[in-house]
Amino acid sequence: MNFNGKAIIFDLDGTIVKTEHLWLQAALHLLEKRGISITQKAQEHLEQQLNGLDVLSACELIRAYFRLPDELQDLYKEKTELAHQLYTSLAFIPGFTEFHTSLQKNNISSAIATNSDLRTLKILNTALQLDSFFGNHIYSYEIVQKPKPQPDLFLYAAEQLKITPRNCIVIEDSAHGIQAAKAANMFCIGINSHGDTQQLKHADALANSYTDISTILSTKGYL
Repeated sequence: MNFNGKAIIFDLDGTIVKTEHLWLQAALHLLEKRGISITQKAQEHLEQQLNGLDVLSACELIRAYFRLPDELQDLYKEKTELAHQLYTSLAFIPGFTEFHTSLQKNNISSAIATNSDLRTLKILNTALQLDSFFGNHIYSYEIVQKPKPQPDLFLYAAEQLKITPRNCIVIEDSAHGIQAAKAANMFCIGINSHGDTQQLKHADALANSYTDISTILSTKGYL
């Protein structure tokens, strides 16, 4: 197998499309249905804890923190359904499409590696035609059965792209994703799409926009 070239591996939620607020709303609705309301400060703390987690792990955290009697799989199904009901208006994060076009012009491979499940990926692909950007290189953690912060998904994406990990750059918006990228021995750019730089403190570089990311890649000789 020939591991040459360069690649950009994208997270999805919060990196390509803004959906984390919808999953937080789903979590809050789930709690409200059980008679649990929390303060704004507690919501912000919960959002920090959930950002970047796969849905099952997020439900496990909610179940333990709020001492819910529900079965984990029931919470998973309910939270997923609540979130999908909110998927009524989806759009790319500003600058993504232009940035991806620049990658194609420079013959840089790309992939999505996300903690979203396959069902959610299907919904997002239908809404946004992700495969028109990434072809078949759209990977859910369910493929490797080990979500971020484990590095397995990023390593799998690199293998499918036939690019050695050290030649891959990851774009992430969460601490869990950055941890996974670093464990995979990949340079990681943290995109500050949440206004929370604390989540990104372990990234190799910080960007507030895709324009910033283009600048970072230019200094590394990618673009």
